[in-house]
Amino acid sequence: MNVTRTSHQFLLGLPYASEFINCVDFHTVCQDYFGLPNTLVDAHVGVNVKGTPLDAYGRVLTTANMSGDGLRHRHDNNKWNIFNLVCACQVNIEAEVLGLFASCIPQASAFHGLTLRKRQTLVPDLKITPLPPKDDHLLELKCFGYARYLHTRAGIRERGGAVNRRAARIDSEYRRKARNADRKYNGTPPGVCGPVQTRLKSYGHIWGLAIGPRGEISKDLERLIDVSAKIGAERKWRAMGSRSQREAAAVLKNAMRRRIGVVAVRENARLKRERLAIILSPDGGAAAAGRRAAAYGHFNARDEQDMFHFTGRRE
Repeated sequence: MNVTRTSHQFLLGLPYASEFINCVDFHTVCQDYFGLPNTLVDAHVGVNVKGTPLDAYGRVLTTANMSGDGLRHRHDNNKWNIFNLVCACQVNIEAEVLGLFASCIPQASAFHGLTLRKRQTLVPDLKITPLPPKDDHLLELKCFGYARYLHTRAGIRERGGAVNRRAARIDSEYRRKARNADRKYNGTPPGVCGPVQTRLKSYGHIWGLAIGPRGEISKDLERLIDVSAKIGAERKWRAMGSRSQREAAAVLKNAMRRRIGVVAVRENARLKRERLAIILSPDGGAAAAGRRAAAYGHFNARDEQDMFHFTGRRE
């Protein structure tokens, strides 16, 4: 039951650069989807991974606190994929939003020597204004592996239960960070709403965008797809060659679900493969970083072509 409509989209992926999955990762994606042991780690089962033996499914590779930047790359690749898709629908969206909370804390000696990002206190992944002059909404993305506290019996009673349980925690986590920031930098006593908390409340509920290990997505991410497709259809249905806005919205929803689902499972499979290389060879992390850098330029060179196929026109 821990799958949603995006989990099987890798079977429907089109041969575009953004939806390409190599043969090794495709085997991993299929085995993860059907719950089969991973042949990539079959010969290395039992190898120590930060104090935990490697399991036959390679699940510990997606949750262990290891060297390398695999978790951040998985998160950022999914985040920028969502950002590009929403942008293609001509929705007002910002990524890595800086400056929202910096004015709520004293930029004094406590921040000397710190980077710009660390002086922000809170940096939401995304901010959207669906239809001005409506209020802005903050969105936070979380990608996770096979976490025992999420994949429980209670979590599998509903479709996508684990991913929705993770998404439900995001709003309270953000408000706890705001409360701690007020106490640390503004001296706000317990029980009092400080400047950071007040600013955060003005944005309402934080949309929890969560992506699970099988490409499943949370209800808020599904909501973002619906909102973006509706706006994109209103503004581009003629350019797309559709007969109506309703038809264009259906096309955009399907394309967004497919792209998000393919990228989600591909990044999870890539994380397993690259982390296995780090464990088995001392220079595996450097080699994986070199391959990522080479692939990054190749995929960027074809982004414009992909957006043309997605929206029906060049941006």
